Amino acid sequence: MPLSPYTALDLTEGGFNWCGKLLADLGADVIKVEPPGGSPTRKIGPFIGPEDECGPDSSLFWAAYCVNKRSVTLDLESEDDRAWFKGLARSADFLIESFKPGYLASLGLGYDDLAPSNPGLVYTSITPYGQTGPYAQHDAPDLVAWAMGGMQYICGDKDRPPVRISAPQAQLHAAGQAAAGTMAAFWHRQQTGQGQHVDVSMQLAVIWTLMNATPFPPLHGINLERDGAFRSRGDVSIRQVFACSDGHVSIVSSPRTLAGLTDWMIEDDVCSDWMIGIDWDAGNISPSALVEDADAIARFQAVQTEMERFVATKTKRDLYQRAIERGILLAPCHTVQDIAESEQLAARDFWIDLERSADDGSKLTHLGPFIKFSESPINIRRAAPQVGEHNSEAFEEVPKSAERGSPNSYLLTPNSSPTMPFDGIKVL
Repeated sequence: MPLSPYTALDLTEGGFNWCGKLLADLGADVIKVEPPGGSPTRKIGPFIGPEDECGPDSSLFWAAYCVNKRSVTLDLESEDDRAWFKGLARSADFLIESFKPGYLASLGLGYDDLAPSNPGLVYTSITPYGQTGPYAQHDAPDLVAWAMGGMQYICGDKDRPPVRISAPQAQLHAAGQAAAGTMAAFWHRQQTGQGQHVDVSMQLAVIWTLMNATPFPPLHGINLERDGAFRSRGDVSIRQVFACSDGHVSIVSSPRTLAGLTDWMIEDDVCSDWMIGIDWDAGNISPSALVEDADAIARFQAVQTEMERFVATKTKRDLYQRAIERGILLAPCHTVQDIAESEQLAARDFWIDLERSADDGSKLTHLGPFIKFSESPINIRRAAPQVGEHNSEAFEEVPKSAERGSPNSYLLTPNSSPTMPFDGIKVL
């Protein structure tokens, strides 16, 4: 597996666990360092069974984001346990944490404390606003980070309060950015032997999700405003989410899409006469051409009304199949049940059943590999651990780790010292 020779210490909580899971899925030995009694993440629902009867192994959130990891319990406030942790860190390749800036350093476990005995360590910190700056010590639950990053501003109907989805999306985006930053630092380490401190801001990770909104002022002279199922450009409201007979689909009204839907309407003998023969490639009906042309705006809105009526008579499956065949820019808005019953995911053997770590013989169906490698396939191999399940075996490895020394001992001697993370990589 891609990262099977390497070890990571995971001290994150909540959705930040996604970073460690990505490394674990790629084969790294990810050791989840929990406080005595278990990680607070174990208290995040939904749960198996009634919530008031749930134990530390009942959280489906924990089961999803800590699969493929091992667990040890350490009280980092204890001097003895900090010594054990330093033993683990001496030979770790990665350390991922999400404490408030300065907390681990106050315990002598910051990057500057651990790097002298392990110069190759890639130490990744995920926080709401980064390690430095005026907001560094501010708390930010997921909702606050979502808003401070700007995404809250454009989500929801314009005549109602802003909305967000229920998953900790800001944390998950930050965790994904952390995994990318960790891999960039790891590549640099493989070239130079030197690790580094990767500083990830949850707010900044959310800002990166706004790439559809940030170009609006320079390109259109206006901000992208919250408008529900529509995307507004001045006086033009362009519908992007359409109701169909069994749910919703998202459609981008490009010339090719408009032409493809019109052809389908003609086949079904439901196309209005005035739409037959329109030259969609001429551009006078496309959203980009609708600036101050009242006639063009009226034509486009009439076309949009026809599309709404037609799409409402079709199922998501029929619409998506036609989109694939004709190159129409359309995608179904899936429910959880749609995803569970997806023919594509079934064809790719995506779902994996694992026995739970709880000793009751039950199984959970997990998401499979997020990517397929031909030479080093990802393996979802281990259920999320019980509290301290691997204490004995992990601590037995500490003396061996200390004898092994720095991870740099098995690195090739670099020919040069890259000055940028991806020096030496060529892209075709």
